[in-house]
Amino acid sequence: MILSLLFVAFIPNILSFSVWPNINKFPVFQYLENFYENNQYLPSKSILLHPKVNSYNITEHDKYQTQWYSIGHKSNFPFRVPRKITVWGKQYVIWKKSITDYVCLVDTCPHGGESLSNGHVYNNCITCSQHQSSFNENGESVSGKTTLLEGSQLYDLPEFQVVEKNNMLYLNTYENVNNSTILYRDFPFVNSEFRQVFIESSVSIHPTILMENSLDVVHIIFAKLFTNKDSLEPSCVTKIDTNNALHHAVKYTYERGQNSLLNKLFDSHQLTISSEVINPFTTISRVMIDDKELAFETNIRPIRTNKSRVYVRCYRNFSLSYGGDKFINEIIQKVVDVYAQMSLHNA
Repeated sequence: MILSLLFVAFIPNILSFSVWPNINKFPVFQYLENFYENNQYLPSKSILLHPKVNSYNITEHDKYQTQWYSIGHKSNFPFRVPRKITVWGKQYVIWKKSITDYVCLVDTCPHGGESLSNGHVYNNCITCSQHQSSFNENGESVSGKTTLLEGSQLYDLPEFQVVEKNNMLYLNTYENVNNSTILYRDFPFVNSEFRQVFIESSVSIHPTILMENSLDVVHIIFAKLFTNKDSLEPSCVTKIDTNNALHHAVKYTYERGQNSLLNKLFDSHQLTISSEVINPFTTISRVMIDDKELAFETNIRPIRTNKSRVYVRCYRNFSLSYGGDKFINEIIQKVVDVYAQMSLHNA
């Protein structure tokens, strides 16, 4: 209930702005620009979050794992309805063929160049709307003008793996690799004890900048609220051993400030924020006060170098009054707006 009051009474006031120039109207965000320039403890500044992957020594397994991109919530992919998805400028066509199975091919018909997503799916084959060329779920040409050269694979399409994880879909951009498992997505807060809300938005910014800001925004908001200090200096910074080269995590511990708002609401002396990066573009921010936890999972799909699609899920293990989920949804949208404004400002 106390944490509910915090969200209801305070967070909307500090997040209710629409453009970066208005940031000085809100006390917490007056510090954002200075923190970005001067604070060494922000996740994006920490050397712990930027270990370099050695491209010469990386295993084939890890190369494959770096190609998983979130492409949206499963509800956006109904049965046998082709959907076009763009990753790094390359277009793919995806459709759902069963409860948990999906098909993904290159979106461009090799015969006339038409987008296959404009066609239709029948018997797990997709038919191009231009000249009725059809391709099965393995990308093989099965009918139409693309089959004129009998026995030729000239017009076959590469296929790609799509998996469903925690109600989100992930596409791997490696060609013709199947039955591989997506790793590092088993989060402890994805369980029946945590409520969640989901929001997605498009942002015209490079995904790397957006990824860094997704961690920094959450960090600044809650560390500032808890410490009430102009300089965020954690009492402890600990690198979390994830035992793999693609998942990096750092835990920050803050001591409460004497005059902070949270000091008035909580009987806790410490706040813990863990910041995690999972290559290529997934971040996790976990805010923990005693047994209460608020977690932000951010997945970013690079549409092009200057445009991204961001998917944010917020998990909590406490109840909210005053319209709970709808209210948290509004908060997440404001946080996404902040991601974008900080990204544009720091690009």
